[in-house]
Amino acid sequence: DLGDLREIKYLKIENCKSFESFGNLEQAYWIKIFDCSNLQTLGNLREIEYYLEIENCPNLANLGNLKTIGWDLNLINCPELQSLGNLTNIKKNLLITDCPNLKSLGNLKEVGGSIILKKTGITEEYIRKEKLELLDKCKLELKDEN
Repeated sequence: DLGDLREIKYLKIENCKSFESFGNLEQAYWIKIFDCSNLQTLGNLREIEYYLEIENCPNLANLGNLKTIGWDLNLINCPELQSLGNLTNIKKNLLITDCPNLKSLGNLKEVGGSIILKKTGITEEYIRKEKLELLDKCKLELKDEN
């Protein structure tokens, strides 16, 4: 837990089994999180000004209060993640791979670049029915490779 820290420029956490949440952190510029097996939520974090990457966090269940990402979001191998929740805007690219329980893009309304979904539970039918505005604005690749 990052305690009462509310804002940070750069944060990289790697192979930290005791890290469970971002505490009261609300804003950051750049975050990379790798191999944090007990991370469950992004908590109060609301805005990433540039880049967020989360990889190999098997217990990440939700993105907490996150609403905006100023550039790219990469989510890789987060098998418990089911939805992007409150996230509404990604200014550039979205890459999600190896998140098999992800069934919903939540409140996501705008992505400025490409969307790549690989090995997720999201189907093309879901995108066409629930998120057609994303299909029209973005390059969408649904890949179900083994």
